[in-house]
Amino acid sequence: MPNLNLHKGKIKGRMIKRSDIKVGCFVDFPSGLGGSLEYKCTELTDKLARFTAKPGYKDLPSWLKHVDVHFDVEEFTVQEWQNLDMAMKASFIDTDREILHKANDYGYIDIISFTQNAWTEHGIEEFRKAGF
Repeated sequence: MPNLNLHKGKIKGRMIKRSDIKVGCFVDFPSGLGGSLEYKCTELTDKLARFTAKPGYKDLPSWLKHVDVHFDVEEFTVQEWQNLDMAMKASFIDTDREILHKANDYGYIDIISFTQNAWTEHGIEEFRKAGF
């Protein structure tokens, strides 16, 4: 089953694996503002790893203070794959943005800008497995 946001974390420049995550470990995640921030794993369960921004980053917006990695989430449905396929063809209504962000969390696409998105190798593999 897929994991959300796992593909975004790095330790010393190497993409993390689920087995790398331990409470207290430090992982770099993209900041959303350019560059990356260092986060510490503060909670680990079978379903979730919560990372908290390292103390010392001042005035972080609330959406940057935590990164959650969700384990074993539901696969995309056929309808979601169809919606993603359409959204990748440069349609930008709100529902398209929702599926694009969800696909980014799954590691299926990279969001480059509001108008540019790119398939990842993993996304292409999963898209083909889904029969498209």
